[in-house]
Amino acid sequence: MGFFKNMIGKITGAEEKASQAKRKAVSFPLEFVTSEQDDWTRIISVNRENMEIKHNDGRKTNLLIASVNNGRGSEMVFAENVDYIAFEIPQGTDISEALLQKVINGYLQDKVNRHNQECVYIGEVSENAENDFRKKSQTVENHVDMKISERIKMAKGNLKETQNQQWQAYKQAEAERQAKENADFNERLKVNMERANQEKQARKQNPTIKNFPTHRGTNGKQYFNYDGVNMQTGEILRIRNLDKVCKDANGRYLYTGYIQTTPHEYDVEFVGTNAGMGMSPVCFTIDKRVSDLVQENNPVEIKNFLNLLSQEENFKGKDGEMRYIGSLDRAGNISKNENSQSLLGRIQRIQEEYSQSYERGEVREFE
Repeated sequence: MGFFKNMIGKITGAEEKASQAKRKAVSFPLEFVTSEQDDWTRIISVNRENMEIKHNDGRKTNLLIASVNNGRGSEMVFAENVDYIAFEIPQGTDISEALLQKVINGYLQDKVNRHNQECVYIGEVSENAENDFRKKSQTVENHVDMKISERIKMAKGNLKETQNQQWQAYKQAEAERQAKENADFNERLKVNMERANQEKQARKQNPTIKNFPTHRGTNGKQYFNYDGVNMQTGEILRIRNLDKVCKDANGRYLYTGYIQTTPHEYDVEFVGTNAGMGMSPVCFTIDKRVSDLVQENNPVEIKNFLNLLSQEENFKGKDGEMRYIGSLDRAGNISKNENSQSLLGRIQRIQEEYSQSYERGEVREFE
């Protein structure tokens, strides 16, 4: 591991002090654009071997090892994605960006060997501006293949094991974090559902009708709006555009309006030209004016009236249908047939008029 660590981010060797000032101009990782598609090749580190090489013509060089990775600078570097290349430089030569660009060129040209060996020897960097490399030394190449490649192989193996352990630890921690997050979410959901169910039960046990401001439609009529309780579910029962159409000789009133169930009283609703969207148009008869019933706030009468409006089938009408939901008498009984002939005829006409109005695309406005 010590060898591999030395290769990440610093240069070691006998010439450390001599070249320190020059190397400050080159920081690692050092990235180069290596294709027209803006692919990146990064030199992660350069390590100077502590040896001197003397050639037949008297030249002296130093052997350097560079670790290279392809990809974006923000990507994490894994051991299996790092290539190692060996190259010589003339003794006393400082490591510059121009020199490393020649190294990158040699690395990219040697694509076959790069994937077959732990460390690939690419030759001696030439001092000639027209050439990148001198002819390779067989002696140096053998040294790289037999000695340095073996060291790198062992170091990479150790690092792979360490990184795999770190990755497994991360996955375990992430799984535990996700499990805790899910458990916390489910607990919050459970608490919220219990609270909501308690609120629904409280509404059903003590039902009320809340006045909303009345409004005058484009036809000049005054409409009433209320919030009550759905006695089947305990949710909010919206009563909108309630209109007292007529009264028969027996003192029974005919009403039309829209109803809708929603979990919370602060839930949004459509108004204006979109009024009635998601709501059920209904008509019903009752032995008392609804405005008087709401104002007197008799608990029994309130509950009976909300029972009439909360029947499950009230919300199952077809498009273009105004459903007749029944007649409520003063005793709280709900009937579908307890109406005078005049009211039955009026109910039929209202339903036909609503169907025709729906087909024409006319909408009753809410405010």
